[in-house]
Amino acid sequence: VLPHPPILRAIQTVVDKLSEAGHTVLPWEPYRHSYAHDLANSIYASDGGVDIFSTLNASGEPAIPNISDLVKSDLPKMNLNELWDAQLQKWNYQSEYLTKIREFEEKNGRQLDAIIAPITPTAAIRHNQFKYYGYATAINVLDFTSVVVPVTFADKAIDHQNKQFKPLTELDRIVQAEYDPDAYHGAPVAVQIIGRRLTEERVMSIAEEVGRVIRNGAIS
Repeated sequence: VLPHPPILRAIQTVVDKLSEAGHTVLPWEPYRHSYAHDLANSIYASDGGVDIFSTLNASGEPAIPNISDLVKSDLPKMNLNELWDAQLQKWNYQSEYLTKIREFEEKNGRQLDAIIAPITPTAAIRHNQFKYYGYATAINVLDFTSVVVPVTFADKAIDHQNKQFKPLTELDRIVQAEYDPDAYHGAPVAVQIIGRRLTEERVMSIAEEVGRVIRNGAIS
């Protein structure tokens, strides 16, 4: 799913500011994030939505669209073997991702400290319009560290709709079609700084440096 124009601008802003400050920023190719997204969704719904909907039923309130779209109350439950298999798939994916990181490091002759990525495809979410969770979901499946850093605000004067956009999937089309420069004008825009497991202190330090170089005042 392609992020909205304000997110793409925020990513480029961080890349440019870090480069200007003397940091080395190299392109990173995400590995099977759509697979991770689908795997996570299957795990979320592994109990057929019983846990979520029993709580909602006790409250007497309906599920908000973002919940009902993600976990439907009529989903089939996984049996124990299927759940074990899902966990094995997750472990295999984590191992494959680490292999990709090591290959990247060997190719470039340096350690990968962090990955700069969107956290959502949109600026601050419009009500009931959160359609794609994949940027965060893949990181959750990997059990990686992530820190969200505010970068800028959507600006209708420069964040124009992409007239050349061609969707790769139906979800890609839906997410991009939802972008309205007027509606998003002034909405906060952030990125995430991603590191490997157990690198919380390092990632926090990198996030602080990102905050410093973009001078957004959100991180001192």
